[in-house]
Amino acid sequence: MSELRPDFFVNVGDLHYAGTNFTTADGFVFAYHEVFKSPEQRAFYERTPLVYNFDDHDVGDNNADGTTYSSAEVNKAYRVSSVIVLNP
Repeated sequence: MSELRPDFFVNVGDLHYAGTNFTTADGFVFAYHEVFKSPEQRAFYERTPLVYNFDDHDVGDNNADGTTYSSAEVNKAYRVSSVIVLNP
């Protein structure tokens, strides 16, 4: 996808599938770090604006939604994980 040089990327959910494993912000932060530590994905997200919509596995089990028990924790995790530091 990087070779296409898109103006932005829309992820309509399931950026990761760790929602079934975590219930705390720290767990979800780990899940985001797992996605962003991939050199290819990291490079893509550093160059390409991301429009991201949570889906079920981003927040919990299959068919989870914004009312799931971990929703507030997911939002906390996203706010600290969505900023990618260039050249750490």
